[in-house]
Amino acid sequence: MDDWAEAKAKGNQAYQAGNHQQAIKHFTTAIELETPKNTGKQLHILYSNRSAAQLSLGLAHEALMDAKKCQELEPTFAKGWSREGAALYRLGRFSDAMAAYEAGLQQTPGNADLTRALAEARKAADQTRVPTLNELLPKMQAFLLKHRLDGRLFLPRIFLFLNAFLYLFPFLLPSGWGLASYRRALYTIALIHLYSIYYTHGMPKFKIEYLAQVMQDTHAPPLFLSLLLLSFKGPARWQAIFTATISHAITLEIAMGLFLVLELFTPWRNTFGLFLFWQYLQMRYMLDKSGEVKNKFKKLDEFFLNLTSHSKCPGVVGQAYSMLRGYMGRAVAMPDPQQQQQQQRGGGGLGRCSVM
Repeated sequence: MDDWAEAKAKGNQAYQAGNHQQAIKHFTTAIELETPKNTGKQLHILYSNRSAAQLSLGLAHEALMDAKKCQELEPTFAKGWSREGAALYRLGRFSDAMAAYEAGLQQTPGNADLTRALAEARKAADQTRVPTLNELLPKMQAFLLKHRLDGRLFLPRIFLFLNAFLYLFPFLLPSGWGLASYRRALYTIALIHLYSIYYTHGMPKFKIEYLAQVMQDTHAPPLFLSLLLLSFKGPARWQAIFTATISHAITLEIAMGLFLVLELFTPWRNTFGLFLFWQYLQMRYMLDKSGEVKNKFKKLDEFFLNLTSHSKCPGVVGQAYSMLRGYMGRAVAMPDPQQQQQQQRGGGGLGRCSVM
C-alpha cells in the first residue's frame, strides 16, 4: 500500500471512530504524500474528507477552505459542493449555502443529499430573513384579527410606553411633567388590566366564583398594584409603600406563629420549630423601635381579650389566656437598670443570666 493510501485509510478509521483531530492529522499527511506519487488523482477526495473532519470539530472556516480546494480540483465531485454548503451553513451564511447546493445539483442533478441540504438551507434562510414592510403588514393584520385583545390594547400600550419614558427622563420636559407622566402611566396600566379582566371574565358579578376567577387571573396583581400606587400622593408615596410593606410583613410573621401553634393539634406538629420561631418574634418585639411590632401584638391581644371575655367562652380558656398573657409580658419586659445593679451587688457581681 502506498504511504498516502495508508494515511488515508488511517484517517477514515479515525473519522469513523470519532477521533476527528487524529483524522485531520492523517488526511494532512495523505495530502502531502499523494501529489508526487499519484499525480493528485485522489487529492480532491482527501480535501473533502479533511473538510468533513474539520467541520465536525467546529472549524467551519478551515472546512470551507478545504471544500473550495476540492471544487477547484474536481468541479463535478458532488461531495465538494456538499462540503462547501455545510461549512457555509455552519457559518450562518444560508444564502451562500443555498448557492453552493444549487451549483452542486447542476453538476449532479437529482442528488438526494444535495436536495435535502438545499431544503434545510432555504428554510433557515427564510427564518432569518428580515421581512419587508409589504410582507409584515398582512402578518400584523392577521395577528391583530386573531388576538383581538392585543389589537385593542396596542395603542394604550404605546401611550403607556411614552409616559413611562417621560417619567424616567423628566429633564426633557418642563417641571411637573414627570409626576404627571407617572400618574398617567399608572392609570393606563390599571385600565389595560381592568379591560383584560373584563375581556376574559365578562361583566362583574357579585358571586364568589367570579371573584375567585378574577383573583387567580394574571392581570389582577398588576391592577391592584397600580391602584395602590395611585392612592399614594406627593413625594412621600414611596415611603408609604415601604411602611405598608413592613406592616404587612409583620402581620404575616405573627400569622405564621399562630399557625405553628394550631399545627400542634395536627400530626405534622413541629414543637422545636414553634419554640424557635416564637423566640424570634420575642426578639422582634423587644428590639422594635418603630412601634409597628408592638402595635400589631397589641391589636392581637385586644382581639383575644374580647374573645376570651365573651359570655359564651369557657372560663378555663380565659384563665389560660390570662396566664399565657402574663408569662409573655414578663418575657418581653425590659430589665430595670437600677434593679439589675442591686442584684449584681447582692450576688457578688454576677447578674442572673436569662435565656430567651
